[in-house]
Amino acid sequence: MMKKHYSNIDVLKGLCIIIVIIEHSKWTRVIWLKGLFPFWDRIAIPCFMVISGFVYAKSMMNETIKEACRHKVIIKRLKRYLLPYTCAYILEIAVFLLAALINSHTEIINSLGYSLETDPNNKISFSYILKGFLTGGFGPGSYYTPVMIQLVFLFPLLYLFIEKYRYKGLVASGIFCFFSELWQYYFQIPHSVYRLLILRHVMTICFGIYLALGCYKRNKLLNALSMLVGFTYIVAHSYFSWTPAFFNNGWADVNFVACLFFIPIIAFFVQKEELTCKPLELIGKASYHIYLTQMVYYNFAKKEIMIMLLKNQYFWCLFSVMICVCAGTLYYLLEQHLRQRRNK
Repeated sequence: MMKKHYSNIDVLKGLCIIIVIIEHSKWTRVIWLKGLFPFWDRIAIPCFMVISGFVYAKSMMNETIKEACRHKVIIKRLKRYLLPYTCAYILEIAVFLLAALINSHTEIINSLGYSLETDPNNKISFSYILKGFLTGGFGPGSYYTPVMIQLVFLFPLLYLFIEKYRYKGLVASGIFCFFSELWQYYFQIPHSVYRLLILRHVMTICFGIYLALGCYKRNKLLNALSMLVGFTYIVAHSYFSWTPAFFNNGWADVNFVACLFFIPIIAFFVQKEELTCKPLELIGKASYHIYLTQMVYYNFAKKEIMIMLLKNQYFWCLFSVMICVCAGTLYYLLEQHLRQRRNK
């Protein structure tokens, strides 16, 4: 059976990856709060997780659990993430090695105030390269690839759980996220480890499955309550610096409670199948490659120097969006071209 293509999903992914680039351009807290960033720039993370749950669930509807767990299917999904990521990671390491060769601490570079987040002279070793690869690279958002690798293996279980228990299963996924916060607090899980785990995304992934199964009904009262709880939490956390002690503070602005504000919005756009926009659809299809591009870009393009050259924070952001979107899309098209040639 031919899989249905959802152009609105590509549009949504296109919008969200642009939001990711905007978010990672490092805004001052004053601009971040005045621009109401907490209510729109954090939607990208839950949105990509909901979409992943939705798309994977739609593909599983045409398969038995045995077919979905075939090694060929698993390998195909792993390759979809690992091949583009590996190329991007090699580029990052190559830049580090180049910096070590030319000695990044020269007088000219120091006069610009430029320094790598990682000292290439001291830390380029096999163990360092291997650790960096396993933890998703070095730039912003580098947790994403490890999380998606975990999803490849975990998804069949999540799908079966939501398919069987439906609404009760969705509620249980939220409770699971609550206990995952308690778990990381009680055992003092390091931020560097917690960020790489799929645990904090379980509810949004399950909601995507719930949508795909056609279980979601637009209940105005329930949606309003969900958004009110999420809105209240976001205001309390972002504007009044209140966070429950057991929440992982590094991700408190986009945890399962904050996601209650975003979920009805995401559901509206996921169900709006008539939504189309060709440029955004292309950007959406290339969103993973654009994400990898922005990860490498922001790791080496230093904000202070770029603003000094571009004279303005907003120009820096616009420039970053243009560079990452264009380069990432070209990266995606190149991989598609090579894949087609290989399959001939």
